[in-house]
Amino acid sequence: MAGVYAYCVLPATQPPDPSLTGLDGQPVEAVAVDTLLVWVSRMERPQASVEAVQAHNRVVEAAITEAVTPVPLRFGQWLESEAELQAGVAARSADYQAKLTQFAGCLEFGLRLIDPQHESRARDVQGIPATSGFEYMQALRESSRMAEQQRQQAGQVHARIRDTMQELVRDEQAQEERTAHSVVTLSHLVARPNFDEYRARARHLRELFPAMRLLVSGPWPPYSFAA
Repeated sequence: MAGVYAYCVLPATQPPDPSLTGLDGQPVEAVAVDTLLVWVSRMERPQASVEAVQAHNRVVEAAITEAVTPVPLRFGQWLESEAELQAGVAARSADYQAKLTQFAGCLEFGLRLIDPQHESRARDVQGIPATSGFEYMQALRESSRMAEQQRQQAGQVHARIRDTMQELVRDEQAQEERTAHSVVTLSHLVARPNFDEYRARARHLRELFPAMRLLVSGPWPPYSFAA
């Protein structure tokens, strides 16, 4: 069944280029909602794939200008009808307007610090054989102690990054760590005039944390701040 697939939300003054295509090569058009436009393709529900996600992101990136950064919608925003799309966007109209103001002239960077020792220390503790109840409890206490040390380390690292970057960053999102070796994973909303200085300070952070790996990514559409 054909429906409406949504890519991003923009000011009403920014329609897509008539030649722009999105998922499955479908044309991209604009649906007006209040003082907003939603860039969409009229199509059947898409299947998730790397190519589809890349096509979605290409449309979002095509909406970016020097002055306007769209509110990017996450992959998979398909609705059965335009009326359903308009109702959903209208209900969040004030929120989208606020985000467009916040995002204007900005893009997202990612910072991730990895401590190679985290994973090895965790394996060492988990690998201790517990031959008695006492040894089992000791192993649990040691595991808890190490987890607390890692939380404290993450807090200290995060504070140092904030001190280094704060005047360059319009907003920040901290992501939950899902691997044993991650210390801090952050998303930063950065204005275009600060891109070069942000990268320079990221290089300085590598000097501050020589035992860790620091990964910098971006700039890209501000997906982390759009929810």
